[in-house]
Amino acid sequence: MSVGDRGLSRFMLVMLTGLIAVSAPQLASAATFSALKVLSVAIPVPPGAEPNGQMSLQATAKANIGFGSSTVSFYLAQNPYPEASDILIGSASASLLPLLFAPGPVSATGTVPSDVTPGFYYLLACAGANNCAASKQTITIAAQELSRNPQEPGVSSQSAPGQEFFPESTPGMSVGTPFNCPASGNGQSGAQCVWVTTQIVSFTPPNQALGLFYCPTSYPYPFQVIFGHDTLWKDLSAFGAVGHTTGVSFTKYKTDSLGFVLSFAGPPRGYAVFSWTCLPGFCGSALTGQVQYACANVKTVRAIP
Repeated sequence: MSVGDRGLSRFMLVMLTGLIAVSAPQLASAATFSALKVLSVAIPVPPGAEPNGQMSLQATAKANIGFGSSTVSFYLAQNPYPEASDILIGSASASLLPLLFAPGPVSATGTVPSDVTPGFYYLLACAGANNCAASKQTITIAAQELSRNPQEPGVSSQSAPGQEFFPESTPGMSVGTPFNCPASGNGQSGAQCVWVTTQIVSFTPPNQALGLFYCPTSYPYPFQVIFGHDTLWKDLSAFGAVGHTTGVSFTKYKTDSLGFVLSFAGPPRGYAVFSWTCLPGFCGSALTGQVQYACANVKTVRAIP
């Protein structure tokens, strides 16, 4: 090979390298192109479910091309952005042509897997790995059915049926920073909530510890999702002790037809009722209980009278 041939080969190699460098961003751009852009995702109906329960899901999307179809997948997520831990609950195929000129709905039925941990979740709608929209509020995956509005006969008393605890004056109680209340069917969606943590309560079975734990004056109403073991509260009790709570009533110091004290949702501020019992095998020991419960600055619209 002559010196001139070697120079020409070197020149062509430089040109080829430049072409590859120029093309690389274009190739990367093509690889991330999405036929469908998800613009938003609505709070599902109902705004939460049990494991194995179903919800109606809907996202709003706009097509970037006018032919074929694309899939929108819906996930339960701990954060308002996609992560590997997100839980797929439903998907729908969308025809692109109707969505080319104007955004439109993409609907699906979502089924919550049986092994989902109860708690607060964002709803994500995604068309591709990073083309997602998140619900503005969290929704609730509950450990049992969403609360009804039962007409409990019950009775009310003039005095507290258990010891009362107040965040501003009871040693050991604390109030967390405000956060957006999750979506629920009880009228407190969009409100501000705080977590209240109780002090550590000591008791010796078979005696049962019982307390009326008030909400702060600035967040005066218990956040109501469901009855029983639910995301209204978190059981922080030491192993061997089990916390319990009850439904919410608009009548102060009310007990239901079975004699259980109900939480109170009325003015000037409400309280959540908690009690503790023991697990079998731990009923001869001194135990400690502790809970965390949510309080809101908007009153529930659905509670026992």
